[in-house]
Amino acid sequence: MTARGRYVDISMTDAVFAHNIMPLAAVNNSGQAAAPGRDFLTGGAPCYNVYRTLDNRYMAVGALELKFWEACCDVLARPDLKTRHWAHGQEIGGSDAMAVKAELDRLFAQQTLAAWTEKFSRADCCVSPILRTDEALQHPLFLSRAMAVRVTHETEGEYWQTAPSVKFSA
Repeated sequence: MTARGRYVDISMTDAVFAHNIMPLAAVNNSGQAAAPGRDFLTGGAPCYNVYRTLDNRYMAVGALELKFWEACCDVLARPDLKTRHWAHGQEIGGSDAMAVKAELDRLFAQQTLAAWTEKFSRADCCVSPILRTDEALQHPLFLSRAMAVRVTHETEGEYWQTAPSVKFSA
């Protein structure tokens, strides 16, 4: 032990950049960034996208695995879409993928976020509502992990504070 201090340089931008694995893979594979809306994780696969609801909210669909896509199609009452998935050879960003994406745009726009949330609540298919911050503060996941707590400042009063995202055992 030297008893000397140490400067710790932690950059949020560096951390986000380091987690951009798929865009980096696209550059490594083709020498350039993937076209927006046409790559595997940017909208080129209808099973991995964000869809607007009737009330201008959004549902996130992350059904990359075929079993999740099939369950999603069941909730949507569209079993005919089950085989239209990249695991069955659908070209990412291709005409069929864009057609299915357009159909999901149409379907999700027919009901509200609350209605879709209720429909998907019992299905294991990686579809969830995109919550506003005020809604996320009340979400059971964050409540159970004590990620958001109410604290009181001596002059400013009560406010929300997030907990550290890294948890340590006792």
